[in-house]
Amino acid sequence: MAAKLMEDPDILLCAELIGEFLEFYKMNFTLQILVLECNLPTNNKIWDKLQQKLGLEKRDPPLPGLMQILRAYKQGNRPQKYKESESVTLTLS
Repeated sequence: MAAKLMEDPDILLCAELIGEFLEFYKMNFTLQILVLECNLPTNNKIWDKLQQKLGLEKRDPPLPGLMQILRAYKQGNRPQKYKESESVTLTLS
């Protein structure tokens, strides 16, 4: 089921954002399960690719992408269109 869901670029992006959140807060056990369940690739460039795809700010103050999107939404800012051509990968520690 999860593999079929990952064919949708928006669902894949959501999984990547959740993975980046888990990675940011060092929730490594949960991240390992997410990577396996969603069949996500792994490496250490996730933030750079999410930042490019979604037009996120640099981490100052340091916040995961999901938090940046939530705060921007709460302030009435609408996120930019993201690039669908690239997927990102996660780091397992």
